[in-house]
Amino acid sequence: MVVDPLWPKVARRLQRIKGFSHTTGLVVAVSGGPDSVTLLHLLATHRNKINPALSLYVGHLNHGLRGADATADADFVVEFSQQLGISAQVECRDISQLAVGEGKNWEAVARRERYGFLSQLARNVGVSLIATGHTLTDQAETVLLRLIRGAGMDALAGISSERRINIEKNQGEIIRVIRPLLDVTRSEVEGYLGRWHLPFRHDATNDDVTLTRNRLRKVIWPELTGLNPKVAAALARTAEQAQQDADFFATQTEAWLSQSSHQTEAGTWLPVAELDRLPKALQHRVLHQVAQQDEFPAVSYRHICQLAQVLLAVNAQAKEIILPGCRRVRRVGNFLLFERERSEA
Repeated sequence: MVVDPLWPKVARRLQRIKGFSHTTGLVVAVSGGPDSVTLLHLLATHRNKINPALSLYVGHLNHGLRGADATADADFVVEFSQQLGISAQVECRDISQLAVGEGKNWEAVARRERYGFLSQLARNVGVSLIATGHTLTDQAETVLLRLIRGAGMDALAGISSERRINIEKNQGEIIRVIRPLLDVTRSEVEGYLGRWHLPFRHDATNDDVTLTRNRLRKVIWPELTGLNPKVAAALARTAEQAQQDADFFATQTEAWLSQSSHQTEAGTWLPVAELDRLPKALQHRVLHQVAQQDEFPAVSYRHICQLAQVLLAVNAQAKEIILPGCRRVRRVGNFLLFERERSEA
C-alpha cells in the first residue's frame, strides 16, 4: 500500500505519546467535519502499523443546537464509521437549555458535556485515551485569539498536545486526551480529503463572520498569511515555548504549595510572608492554582491581581474578596484562607 504523505507526520506525533504503541483501545471524537474525518480515516487505515490489536471507538455528541443539520451530522458519522468497520456511539444533549439553566456560556457547557460524554464512553469500553482532530492551524488561531484578548503567558500555550481528565477523583481514574493532528495544517487536511475522495459535513455556523473565530479564519487569516506564509507554524512554535514555560512554573508552583500551604476543614491556608517574597510570576500562579477549581467558574487575571494587591497589603487584616462562584478568600492573621465551602455573596 502506498503511504500517504500525511501519515509520517501523524505517526511521529503518536510516537511521542507515552505508552501509545502499547495501547489496545482508542476513542476517536468525530464531529463529521474535515479534521475529524481525516483523523478517523488515518487511524483506521494505519491501525495495523500502530498496533494490530488496536480497537477504535467513535464518539459523537449532538449538541442539540442545529436541528436537522445536527441530526444529519450524527447519521453521517455513524455511516462513515461503519464503512471503516468501526461502531459509533451517538448521544444528544440540549446544550442551550443546560447553559441557560446554569447561567453559563454555552461554549463552556458544550465543551464540558462533550468531554464528559467522551470520557464516559472511554470508561465504558475500557480504554484510557481519547483522540481529537485539533490541527496546527487550530493551534495557531487559538494562540492568536488569546493574544488579542490579553491572555497571560500560560494561556499562550494554546491547545495542549495531551491533557488529562480525572473522571473518578476518589479512585484516581485518568483519561488522556491526545491530538494526533497537531502538526498538520488545515490545507494538508484538505489535501488528504481530496486524495482519498472522502466525504465530510460542513457546519454552516462556521460561515458566520460575526463570530470572532470565524472572522479571524475567513477575514484576518488570509491577510496574515500574506505577510508570512508560515504564520501558522510560527504561532505554533510560540505555543510550544509557552507550554515549556508553563510546565516549569507548574512544577515550581506544586513544590511551593506542597511545602508551604496547609489544609484544614475551613479550607486552604497560605502564609502571607512567604507569598510576598515570591517573584510575581510564581506568586500569581500559586494564587491561581488555589483559587481555580474545575467545579467553579473561571478565575481571571484581574481576580488574581486583586487578591495580591488587597489581601497581601500591610493593612489587609480581616479583609476579604469574593471570587466567581461565591467563594470567599480572607486575610486571617498572617495567612490567606481560601474557604472550602461556598459562601453567600
